[in-house]
Amino acid sequence: MTAAGLASLAVSWWSSPIDRAVNGGGATDTYFPWFDPVAFAARGVVPMAHAAFAFVLGVALGLVIRRTLPAMATTLVVCTAV
Repeated sequence: MTAAGLASLAVSWWSSPIDRAVNGGGATDTYFPWFDPVAFAARGVVPMAHAAFAFVLGVALGLVIRRTLPAMATTLVVCTAV
């Protein structure tokens, strides 16, 4: 979760000048860069939430399946599907 948080912080820092330039386009500009699906998934708390979900899911599946490799594979499949 720390790595995801640091990566999210780096992406937000890198894209802040671009956001300011896009938002400075005037009153007719209706583009909200934070609500773009790609940007929303890469900034803020969303990457940390994905990491926390994957960790909790992996722990839960590891407790239920009780085998490391099948639990990891199932976690990967479920996280990808979600």
